Amino acid sequence: MKNIFWLILLIPFLSCKNSDNQSLTENEIYNLINNFIIQDLKKTDSDTLIFEIRKLKSPPQDFIPENFDEIPIVKMEPTTPFPILTKNQWNTNKIKDILFITKTDYIKYLVKDNGFQKEWNEKYGSRIIYNISNPIYNQKSKIAIIKVFPIKPYTIGHPKPELFYYEKTKKGWMKK
Repeated sequence: MKNIFWLILLIPFLSCKNSDNQSLTENEIYNLINNFIIQDLKKTDSDTLIFEIRKLKSPPQDFIPENFDEIPIVKMEPTTPFPILTKNQWNTNKIKDILFITKTDYIKYLVKDNGFQKEWNEKYGSRIIYNISNPIYNQKSKIAIIKVFPIKPYTIGHPKPELFYYEKTKKGWMKK
């Protein structure tokens, strides 16, 4: 009886464990990725984009501003020298015009001095691997944030991680 009590008490917490984006549908998430994130990244990277198949850990929920005017003052979370990835994977069939790299290849190419630099250069050249988070979303302000952590294998100094902000409007998503 005592175990049943604890189980009932814990069910609400266990069921919410992996809810990065409670209020966005899967279609809305892939719409943001395909129609905004990919387009924004292509403005600075003309090569075919490479995504790590695993999802980047999302920024904490408290990074979502109450309105679009607050975005310039929202602090970026402290960055680590490497991306923190989750076990969740992107559905490769739902993201367009992207090359995906597997977890195995990701690890293989990102370990320094392992003899695979020539293979990387032959296969991918000087391309960047983008690690993309699930969006976090504030239902009240209708603002979604997606974190992008780029990695350029076999180079010193990587591009900085970025937070991309989008507002959900009646006409669709608008970038800030």
